[in-house]
Amino acid sequence: MQMTQKPAELLQAQIGIYSNSLPDLEGTYRKSELIIRSLGEAAAGLAAPDSATYLAKNTKKGFDDDDNHVTLQHIGDEIPLFDKKEYNASITNTGNRALAPNLAKLITGYTEYKDEITNSGMLGLTLDAAKQHPNFLSYGGSEIAFKFTHTEPNGSTKTMIARYGQMKDSEHSDTALSINLNKANGRAITFAAGAGIEGLEQGAAVSYDPPVVISEFAEGKNLYNLSADERAAIPAEHWDKLTAAVNKASAVGILLDVNSDNFIYNTDNGFTVLDYRISKSSKSKEELAESNRKDIEELKMRLLSSEVFTQN
Repeated sequence: MQMTQKPAELLQAQIGIYSNSLPDLEGTYRKSELIIRSLGEAAAGLAAPDSATYLAKNTKKGFDDDDNHVTLQHIGDEIPLFDKKEYNASITNTGNRALAPNLAKLITGYTEYKDEITNSGMLGLTLDAAKQHPNFLSYGGSEIAFKFTHTEPNGSTKTMIARYGQMKDSEHSDTALSINLNKANGRAITFAAGAGIEGLEQGAAVSYDPPVVISEFAEGKNLYNLSADERAAIPAEHWDKLTAAVNKASAVGILLDVNSDNFIYNTDNGFTVLDYRISKSSKSKEELAESNRKDIEELKMRLLSSEVFTQN
């Protein structure tokens, strides 16, 4: 039987999904970050290694930002990095098999945005510097978001969002890279899960070098910017569309982060859910769906019953 080589981007996607499932090794450089760094080498070889090892960094630094903390320590021993049995279990998992082609599409899609991102001046900025950039949009969870206009091959334009991790300063940049790679990979995998689900923010591309995730900009208002009259005027059709989106998201293991920051409302298209994530809990999909629906019902009740709806 003739063997067929996997496309490089599919192999990269499978390795990215595998690395996202691994726990961090306490007191060491993040194991998953090192695997992500090897994506290009693994794809070039068109084969995942049976196993690999790395020597822990012989320096000690700390990086603190909100609730993120990473410490590099000297360990001195080789630590297993990549295990073929674990990897094969990951790529043959039913859910991961469905995710990998979508993530591969995001990896391939970065080619379309590469020149714009490279020439944008948005890369590697501290928060203070980013806030001075004309494309600055928002900041949260150590990620900086920029809004930019993308010209598509057919000449039409589209508004997009590029998310980077914040670089605090040169001393901590390597440790920050560890966090940023993991964040980019995790967000890209989440967008892969939500691909094509109307009502969820849609991913467009991911790069691991530099670590950046690009998504489609959702036009509209944050819920806390809606007046009481605007909230009362939301038609039942839009609530029904949101419920349908939640049901589809739950079916692929997506957990919503239900707060007013994470929803955009547009009078034409209804709601768009932002900043959702893949659930890593032991809940069944039915339990996850019930949890998501309950959160949406509580949000709806607060949205319609409060004279003033505040940001949370």
